[in-house]
Formats: sequence, structure tokens, C-alpha cells
Amino acid sequence: MTNRFIKSNSTYLSKRERIKDISIIIPKIRSEFYVRLYSLLDCEPEISDKGYEFFIKDTLTAKEFSAGLTGFGPGYFALDKSNEMIDLVSKFHDSLFNKLTDLKECKIEIENDFGKSVFGYENN
Repeated sequence: MTNRFIKSNSTYLSKRERIKDISIIIPKIRSEFYVRLYSLLDCEPEISDKGYEFFIKDTLTAKEFSAGLTGFGPGYFALDKSNEMIDLVSKFHDSLFNKLTDLKECKIEIENDFGKSVFGYENN
């Protein structure tokens, strides 16, 4: 399923709504979410003042959504909250957190009101 989801070059995703949350009580989820997204999509995210965002396209349905970290924690965002979109995002999430995912070394730094956050992975 790795090739099914690719980086989207769409610019119209700015009016999307959060459709799936990821619990912030999971240890290191902010960083792990970034590393897995980077590793699967093989691209840098867009950086915002409170986090990062990856834009994603499903090659089977041509539907697009995003995944990222906001001030409310990590989650998924889309233009519509249909059951079909929620199911699609769930499939993506399952493939993203597959234990067999080959993680790539990566690192980003995000400045915010409280200082700087660093997310990444280094294969020692």
C-alpha cells in the first residue's frame, strides 16, 4: 500500500477540517508521526508556527487530505468529513504505522511561542 499514497501538490487544501485525531498521550507521537510521514512520502512537510503538515493524494481515488501537527496535536485534515474520506484516512494511518515501515533519517526544527521543538530520527 506504500505506493498508493503520494505527496500531493494541491494548493486548495487550506479550508480543510480535522477528521481524525491522534492521541497526544502516546509517548513521542509528535516526532514519530513526522518521521513516519517523511519516510513514507519521501518529502519535507510545510512548516507552520505551531507544527508541520504533509499533503497527501490517494492514487486509487484521487482524493486528497493532509496529515500534520497543529497546536491541538497531530491529526488528519480533509475538505469533507464523509465516511468514505474517514475510511481512506484510516487506511493511510494503518499503513503509516505498519511496524515494517523503513524509517529514514530526518530532522526538522519548529520555532514557537515557547521556544523550539525538534523532531526527527537518527539511525545510530
